[in-house]
Amino acid sequence: VAGHAHAYEAGWMQMQVAGTTPDAPTITVALYYPTMAAPRTIPMGPFKLDVAIGGKPVDKVKALILLSHGISGTETGHSVLAQALARDGYLVAALRHPGDNWQDRSLMEKGPERYFDERPRQASRVIDAILADPAWKDRITADSQGPRVGALGHSAGGYTVLALA
Repeated sequence: VAGHAHAYEAGWMQMQVAGTTPDAPTITVALYYPTMAAPRTIPMGPFKLDVAIGGKPVDKVKALILLSHGISGTETGHSVLAQALARDGYLVAALRHPGDNWQDRSLMEKGPERYFDERPRQASRVIDAILADPAWKDRITADSQGPRVGALGHSAGGYTVLALA
C-alpha cells in the first residue's frame, strides 16, 4: 500500500506553561507542528514518535488544536494522531495534566469537585499561553473571530474538552 502523501513533516518540542495558580505545578506540553525538517524515529517510553525534534516550524499553521489525555495519561499517548495533524498543517498542544498523569495521580485524591474543575483550567491555561507566545501567536491562522482553536480529548480528556466549550 502506498504511503499517504502529506504537505509537511511533524516537528516536536516540549514547553512548560505556568500552573493555574502561583503555587500550582507547571504544565508540561508537547508541541507537534508542521515543519520541512526531516523526521527520525524517537522512542519515548512505550511510544515511538516519527518527528523532527526542534525542527523549524512553518510560517503559518491552520489552527491550534489542544489534545487532552484521559485518566493517568501522557502527552505522548495520542502521538500518532498529533503527528498526523501536524503533517496536515496544524499546531497540536498535547498537555500532561498535572496531578492526573502516569506519574502523578494526586489530583484525583483531592475529590471530584477539584478534579473536574482543575483539568479544564489547565487546558485553558495552555491555550492562553500558546496564543500569547511570540514564537507561535502569529503563526496560528485567524479569522474575523480571532485565532482558530480546536480541542479534542479521550475519556477524562473528552470531559475536559466539553467543559472548555
